[in-house]
Amino acid sequence: MAEMPIQWRTSMQEKLPPEAATLLQKQKAKYNKDLEDVRRRCRDLAHSTPQFDDADYQWAWLIVNTRSFYWDYPVQPQSQPSAAKKQKRIAKAPLSREDSMCLCPFLDYLNHSGTDDACNVTYDASGYTLTTSKTHKQNEELHRSSAQASTDELRWLYPEGNRTERIELDRFILPRLSSEQKASLEEVDLLGNYVLDHESTCFRTQAALRIILLPEQKWRDFAAGKDDGHADQRRVNELCAEVLNSAIDDAVTMRLTSKSWNINDTEDSSRLYQRWEQIRNGLIAELKRIGYKYEKSL
Repeated sequence: MAEMPIQWRTSMQEKLPPEAATLLQKQKAKYNKDLEDVRRRCRDLAHSTPQFDDADYQWAWLIVNTRSFYWDYPVQPQSQPSAAKKQKRIAKAPLSREDSMCLCPFLDYLNHSGTDDACNVTYDASGYTLTTSKTHKQNEELHRSSAQASTDELRWLYPEGNRTERIELDRFILPRLSSEQKASLEEVDLLGNYVLDHESTCFRTQAALRIILLPEQKWRDFAAGKDDGHADQRRVNELCAEVLNSAIDDAVTMRLTSKSWNINDTEDSSRLYQRWEQIRNGLIAELKRIGYKYEKSL
């Protein structure tokens, strides 16, 4: 668990990529709320200051919050009155996702992976089923699928396994938008959350670039799906290249800075260096895909 940013010193947490930093802030907020709830409950029960070590609580909290599975408590047999009453209560007021998590021994040993040969996990009233997608050799490690998770979510909340690519571009696009353009994008739910995934820049990014370049009706037709945008793609790619170059400049700087941290021989800085290098390479690959080249020194 020591490799998770929530346990890093503040100076290292401040160097995280933007999406990872956002995930960390959400995780910290949830942890602090849960810790205070536990302290309050202990005080109510014991009428005194709770006697437990914060480090031990954080270890247990991280286990539960990174190794749990969703399970919505199917109907229990009527021979179990308490369970039946509980199910009747749940039927009236369904549990939230946070209250529908469970630990599943042995299955929670599996690391995450975004590759096609990862195992699929499903559940029903009888429990969980793990289905492999290929024949495995004896002693070969099995991975559970994490296809919907971003690179930063996997790298920082689930620090193991292969990664799927997702690079946040908001801070390189939003400053280019006027207040009026931001308002127009917000009207159609296209403001923010601009990313580069493993294939290309997302539809939201393409729409945001078009509102900068094109007449209003043109970009609105694209946003509504009435125009495939092909006729304007060359102009859009030119602006996209500017955005990508700015993002690469930032990634190159952070990677070089991370390299100096890495000289100090800390595992945390090594992970940061690797992530910034991965971001840089992903951005350069997209720049090349749309017909441009990064001209500066790497």
